[in-house]
Amino acid sequence: GSGPGAFTGLRVACGLAQGLGWALNIPLIPVNTLLALAYIHHETLEEGSRLLAAIDARMHECYCAVFRYENHEFKEVTAPALCKPSELLAIADDNGAEFLCGNAFRIYADEIGDPAPKKLLSTDDVNAQMIVPLARKYFEENKTVDAAEASPLYVRDHVALTIEERKAEKSR
Repeated sequence: GSGPGAFTGLRVACGLAQGLGWALNIPLIPVNTLLALAYIHHETLEEGSRLLAAIDARMHECYCAVFRYENHEFKEVTAPALCKPSELLAIADDNGAEFLCGNAFRIYADEIGDPAPKKLLSTDDVNAQMIVPLARKYFEENKTVDAAEASPLYVRDHVALTIEERKAEKSR
């Protein structure tokens, strides 16, 4: 999630998952949302392809990461980071990403502009159906964590704009 309640929402979601895992004595499967978004395109990509996944982080920012598809796995080229929509194509260029996916390319289409010659694979919002295939793969590979060790990955420390920041955004 994103927005002012996201920080608390992530802690609550992680706490809920931890509680269920502990109560049922089962491990948890940590799934990176950007990687899950990339993973749904694995059948489209050729060996060595690079893909930039980007989703709306609200506050006129995006979460993004670049992955390389290699040996039927996605390897992280850039760690999940926060950026402005106008920076996405430059990040893709700098990291050799020829494919793009994620709702940031729909939500900020006017600001991002034409991504050609890069190929835009999808502009869908992330949903549970997208996360399940990667979670299933991780489960089969025993890539799980003990419930007590689970924690969310925080990419953004600043989760809401101040009144002054909101006024500055409107005046741009």
